[in-house]
Amino acid sequence: GVLPFDFYGGGFFPTGNVTGNTSIGDLFVRDKFNFIPTASALDIGRKNVPLNDFDYKNSYVGATPPNAPKDSPFDNFSTDFNTFNQNAHNREHISFDTRNGRWLADELNLDDPNANCAFACGGVSISGPSELCTTATYSVPEGADSVSWSVTPSNSGVNIVSGQGTNQVILSLTTGYSGNITITANIISTRCGNNSASRTVWSGKPSQPTSLTGPSTVLSGALVNYQSGGSVGATSYEWWLPYPYETVTTFDYFGQNWQKLSGASSTQYIQVFTGYAGNNGSVQVMGKNQCGCGGARIMSESHDSGGGGAIPVAPPGDDGGDKFIAYPNPSNNILNVDIVDKSDNSNIFTVVNGKLYDLMGMEQREVLFSNNKATVNLNGLNKGIYVLKIFYNDKIESHQIAVN
Repeated sequence: GVLPFDFYGGGFFPTGNVTGNTSIGDLFVRDKFNFIPTASALDIGRKNVPLNDFDYKNSYVGATPPNAPKDSPFDNFSTDFNTFNQNAHNREHISFDTRNGRWLADELNLDDPNANCAFACGGVSISGPSELCTTATYSVPEGADSVSWSVTPSNSGVNIVSGQGTNQVILSLTTGYSGNITITANIISTRCGNNSASRTVWSGKPSQPTSLTGPSTVLSGALVNYQSGGSVGATSYEWWLPYPYETVTTFDYFGQNWQKLSGASSTQYIQVFTGYAGNNGSVQVMGKNQCGCGGARIMSESHDSGGGGAIPVAPPGDDGGDKFIAYPNPSNNILNVDIVDKSDNSNIFTVVNGKLYDLMGMEQREVLFSNNKATVNLNGLNKGIYVLKIFYNDKIESHQIAVN
């Protein structure tokens, strides 16, 4: 088809003032470069109505813009168009006058606080915390005429405390509601155009975990594993054990109470030590976030010889003390094993052997004794706690060994 560009001038840029009539290789630079028609360049009618011959030949000034439906989204402009010889006597496409010259100066000096229309661009986001516990502040970029805020669902108990109509709002949670809420900001600007933004955040404490799996009957002095189902809104998990329980850095395999490891009990999975006191009670798990702990999933626990779990070491004996000593403990590479009291001939054993196990009961080293002494090479073992078992005279002696 034929474009208006073929018939109507649109001004020019005088390239000859910069380069002259120059030939660069296959490129010839003309002394004048024509623009697209003035009416098209200023988006007269916003592409919503057809334009006629008068529209293309008209001169436009920002002080008296055309009326709708042939208005223009541009506010500050001046064009010059020669209707008598439109092909040869077009002038520069955009020119300055007092009005738009002062406007540009104000823009460059940042005198106009609304010069930035970023808030009207697509992809604007709502800033603020990802969790709403009591009160929180949310905002969008400033500059709009007004901002209308809303929160859904309506039964969430989240109220707008202040800031309605502005770019920053304070929300308050007034009930015990737990769940996702959607915050919406409808941004209104007559100069830059309208926009909207939405954001989903979690309100209140997490939901109750969906499940809790593990043995409800356990062995005394055993390592037991538990697994929690997901808790919506949780960023971590809180575990409680049958009372009294202890939070420790390493398990005491001869301790009486239930134990959990510090720093290793904030996930959906936990390993605990049941202790030898036989304390019954409940294992509880709760989802946790900045608002606190949500509802607990509970499992009742009792001790029984047929219960679940794995015994990491032999139970404490009643023979009055250990016959052997292992040193240094903790150790980096070499572990020495020797008789505690060499002056006591009753401690001289004809057959002694030993094994080093990890906490899952897997053998890691065979310990070979000679003259009731042994040296164990620990190189290659992962850092952690191991169990040394020494077998003599139909007895078993256990030592907890730390490898650094």
